[in-house]
Amino acid sequence: MKHLNKYQIRERLGGGATSDVYLAYDPFLQVNVALKVIKPDILRDPEHGKRVRHMFMNEARLVRELQHPNIMAILDAVYDDESAYLVLEFVDGKPLSNYIAPDTLLPVATVLQVAFKCCMAMEYASGLGLIHRDLKPKNLLLTRAGDLKISDFGAAHFIDSEATQLSGMVGSPQYMSPEQIAERELDTRSDIFSLGVVLYELLVGRRPFEADNLMALLYQITQVPHRPLKARRARLPEALEQIVDTALQKDPQHRFQSWSAFAESLLAIDASLTVAQDDVADREKFMVLRKNPFFASFRDAQIWQTLRVARWYRLKAGTVLMDEEQAGNSFSVLIQGEVVVSRHGTILTRMQAGECMGEMAFLTPDEPVRSATITAATPVVILKMTRAALEGAGMDLRVQFERRFLKILVDRLRAANL
Repeated sequence: MKHLNKYQIRERLGGGATSDVYLAYDPFLQVNVALKVIKPDILRDPEHGKRVRHMFMNEARLVRELQHPNIMAILDAVYDDESAYLVLEFVDGKPLSNYIAPDTLLPVATVLQVAFKCCMAMEYASGLGLIHRDLKPKNLLLTRAGDLKISDFGAAHFIDSEATQLSGMVGSPQYMSPEQIAERELDTRSDIFSLGVVLYELLVGRRPFEADNLMALLYQITQVPHRPLKARRARLPEALEQIVDTALQKDPQHRFQSWSAFAESLLAIDASLTVAQDDVADREKFMVLRKNPFFASFRDAQIWQTLRVARWYRLKAGTVLMDEEQAGNSFSVLIQGEVVVSRHGTILTRMQAGECMGEMAFLTPDEPVRSATITAATPVVILKMTRAALEGAGMDLRVQFERRFLKILVDRLRAANL
């Protein structure tokens, strides 16, 4: 197969019993995409085909709805007499199933990053009323840049939806929660259990529940406590073991009660496990921006997107951040420290964390000359973004920044009038 409608097939990336995944090229948008093509014989199967069609329609419902940098975007869905396929964002990376053998484990710092990003992405998805029901290493992709993408919402459950839901024991048994196995009503805590299994496996190279057959496995998950992490990898921090133990509690009431609670616990793990002091882990940057006044009106997904397109700088006191009468096409948000704003050597004001610098030159690209000089009065941390980077990030993020700039301008005009 060389073409599927307008898409030019480049190569087969993989697949399973029900579908094949291809790398394809969209000549209209001029980008690579992934095509998840349902096998025709599966669709013709009178029993199994009904279930596969339901899972396909589950994902098709989410076209352009799941907009989060850590969730694989579903761009389009096609279902007709000849074919059924999804057009997905192409992710240049590998599934976490490549990193669950004892000799291929990722650094603990990377595992913490992955788990944290998964928590924040799933908090976003649960806010839309979604339970994934099939979180497992194969459905979690690690990009070459070290980012995470959650895929395959075919088994997802839509809370409070009037549409017919996929029933029965849905998902992969090794990663199911006890209540999922019992086919009881599910909520976010079921997915939290599944991520607990994934986290355990990424840390030690074995699953917390293992058995020779399916019935024995289901009994292990529902009745038998998991083997402690320290019994399989002794030097892991005790706090990390407590996190995994909490996520893997049989009773949902004893687990983390929300994705944000899970994420906060991961964030609290000893910083020495994460990164060198002169670098900052994405999860720490995210929490810093979340608390910064400038980003108070930003959604979590918009903060993640900001981190992807902006640059993070630590600068010494005395550093000139912006120079009057010089052209510039970027703006900065002060994360830590204090800066002095001056013109012709006269100090005009001082700015603290949460304030924005350089937005006027950014907003007026035809006249991008700086009107003042900004100098670091103390050591500072700034977030810097160029016009090109923000324009490339998409309309949603750009509109959010422009709204924020407008609020800043209004506040400054009011202050000037007073």
